[in-house]
Amino acid sequence: EDLRDKERDEKNKRIDGKRAPQFYRWRDHCCQPAVERLNQVNIKDITNAEVLRRLNFTFSKNGGKFPHPNPNIANERKNVPKLFEFFPEAVTYIKKYVTEKLATFTC
Repeated sequence: EDLRDKERDEKNKRIDGKRAPQFYRWRDHCCQPAVERLNQVNIKDITNAEVLRRLNFTFSKNGGKFPHPNPNIANERKNVPKLFEFFPEAVTYIKKYVTEKLATFTC
């Protein structure tokens, strides 16, 4: 067994002798030093290790991309006008009318 593993295990033990959950170890041993180094070079956008941990988790979960800040776009939902919520059959009529009068609607 590697000596570094033993040292790391000793650092990660809680008062009751059990190991801390993985996300606490990640936050304390990776994210906190990263935040401190960023702040040393005047990058003050992230000042909290927990925020950095959550951003990293979100970034990794989404295949190296942050989700779109608009939840409708992020969830691939289209905004539907209230008219269509109350009268869904209106969509068919409007599409039919527009395709029939396409020459009127084009530039």
